Amino acid sequence: GPIDVSDVFYTDDADRGYSPWYMRDPAMQSLWASIIEKALAVQMGSYEDIDAKNLTANAFWAKIIGADPGVTSITDSTPFSVITEAFKASTTRPSIAASKYDDTGNAKVSPNHGFAMLGLEGSKVKIYDPAHDPADPGTILLTPAEFRSAFQLLLWLK
Repeated sequence: GPIDVSDVFYTDDADRGYSPWYMRDPAMQSLWASIIEKALAVQMGSYEDIDAKNLTANAFWAKIIGADPGVTSITDSTPFSVITEAFKASTTRPSIAASKYDDTGNAKVSPNHGFAMLGLEGSKVKIYDPAHDPADPGTILLTPAEFRSAFQLLLWLK
């Protein structure tokens, strides 16, 4: 059922020039991610409860969307064509990529983190980090090989 959510938002950790956009969309124009996260924290009890429950990306997806995601596991033998086709499809359906839990082997990719999939740019896949540093645009280009070595799952709206 419906829940009441406070209209007070946290900000990033800046000493000055702070911003409520601690999770940013690629165009830097909306607070949708912060609003969804806040509503989920209220539904689950608190922000601390979100962390304490240690939910997977799949479980978060199902809680937010109301249905399980489509899932593709990424392994060392996943064909590059599977990756590029998923990125082509990401321009018309919500899709996220989950990085590996431990060291991703790529300085641009944080471990155990979700990235928005934004399609292809030339022969590279384009991902977006919603929790990027404001001084960094947040968009990352990777070859399919770099992507395959740093990520474990693709999730999309069925």
